[in-house]
Amino acid sequence: MKKILFIPIIFLLTTGGISTAHAQSNSNFAIQPKFESVSIYDGEFTFSEGYAWVYDKDNSNRNFAGVIDAAGDWVIEPSFNMNFYSSGNFQFSEGLSRAKLNNEWVYIDYAGNIMFTTPYSKVGDFHEGLAAVQKGGKWGFINKTGKEVIKPQYDKISPSQSRDVSTPGKFSEGLAAVEKNGLWGYVNKKGEMIIPPKYGFASDFNDGRAIVFVKVGDSVSHYLVIDKQGKVISKHKEISDYKDGFAYFNDNNKFGIMDTSGKVIYQSSEQYSYLFGNREGVFLYNSFGHGDGVVDKQGKVLIKPQYEEIKPFSEGLSYVRVKKNNENYSGFIDKTGKEIIKLNSFDTYYGSFHNGLVSVRTKDGYGFIKNPLDVPSAWAKDEVNQAISLQLVPKAQQIEYSNSINRSDFSRLIVQLLEVKTGKSIDELLNSQGKSIDNNIFYDTKDRKILGAYALGLVSGTADGEYNPSGNITREEAAVILSRTAKFLGIDSESSNITYSDQKMIASWAQGAVKLVSVIKDSSNSAQLMGSTGDNKFSPKISYTRQQAFISMKRLFNAK
Repeated sequence: MKKILFIPIIFLLTTGGISTAHAQSNSNFAIQPKFESVSIYDGEFTFSEGYAWVYDKDNSNRNFAGVIDAAGDWVIEPSFNMNFYSSGNFQFSEGLSRAKLNNEWVYIDYAGNIMFTTPYSKVGDFHEGLAAVQKGGKWGFINKTGKEVIKPQYDKISPSQSRDVSTPGKFSEGLAAVEKNGLWGYVNKKGEMIIPPKYGFASDFNDGRAIVFVKVGDSVSHYLVIDKQGKVISKHKEISDYKDGFAYFNDNNKFGIMDTSGKVIYQSSEQYSYLFGNREGVFLYNSFGHGDGVVDKQGKVLIKPQYEEIKPFSEGLSYVRVKKNNENYSGFIDKTGKEIIKLNSFDTYYGSFHNGLVSVRTKDGYGFIKNPLDVPSAWAKDEVNQAISLQLVPKAQQIEYSNSINRSDFSRLIVQLLEVKTGKSIDELLNSQGKSIDNNIFYDTKDRKILGAYALGLVSGTADGEYNPSGNITREEAAVILSRTAKFLGIDSESSNITYSDQKMIASWAQGAVKLVSVIKDSSNSAQLMGSTGDNKFSPKISYTRQQAFISMKRLFNAK
């Protein structure tokens, strides 16, 4: 249920506006426009977990969908006869994507391997380890082995207010909104009803809060904010989903902003405008007769109303459209209103940036533009560029430098390092060690590079039969994998007396590895393979970032 609240906005003075200084032309395609169409999920995103579903323009394949990576290369050739419009849109979630093959719903991994086939008429994406499925008109849930863990019994499973209504709902923060006999409540992962069905509609939990509404007859009486015990936190005429700890509300065409306690942070005395699109700490708003603009959570205007259209910020940028001389011009701005991708009249943008890319439609088809803000941090830039020049970082991974790296990408980097440093393919390395791949060792991936790294003893699963390819990797986990890789390459060092101020936080199984990666050094600059994050802390539990991982590959490549 996509909902825009018609909410008032106070008109404040601001100096925000359009600036074209240093704007980037959008003729710079990261992936050239060559696709017939793209799958846009949640109403605005195309890439997810580094992959996107697209239709080829080639006449022989145009009725079939396939998957490309962030370099624009086919990782799954067009072979799935799916309709993005009638079947909802498609994305990878938790390492798997639903797909339709020979009129059956299947789940595939990043490499296109079919993990299992289902008997269901409709299926959803995996969230928190479970996916919604429909049989006989009723909905239930399966796990990543395809096992039915909650029997189909619900009339509907709620998508969030902000999600694509064609896509089934999901578990969020341990609960799922379900409908039985016309009323909505919440179940846990055991199928136990935690909050009884009594609402006219219920959305996902975010920040420990969910939005429900109460109906009187066929009309909505009011919205409520509830906690996970069903306790009412706040009541308003209309309320948005919570994001980043805040939601907006409408009471008789007067808008406000509140936190998770229900405390009103800001409320306007003006009427007849509305608030929408809260994300990344800012809210979008419309002032009738003036256009769309941006405010912060205190209601302070950051960018004055001036756009015909504006979309929620994602990865620091927002799509905007203006009209000049009866022509539409569109591009992307930052939170100061500066044009980062110059407004023009010849390209049509679809959605928002995700994984550092956004889809663009031109006369030649759909392509993708890279986010100009997605660059390595200043401290990391030189070494990241060196890693790329050494061919240690595949083009498809050269995105989201400051974000956490997942287990799949880290494993692929390890294999890339081995292949570049030894000059041997993963298959040759396996043969030289007398090892072979077991395709059935994990139920959530059959990716040969991951399985090869596992067979060489470099990586391990997270649970019995699970690899968790989309899961983030912590610094201590990275240290263990890097130390194993170093030893495989014959790079070792004498035991070290290096200790960190948070040494006791390092797991016992990672202590030796942390000491080893702390003394192995890059011969080109004497930098530690891994070291302190500051104040002599190793920070073992925090996620390893992509740029940190790229630098580690370069340092291990140069280690003696």
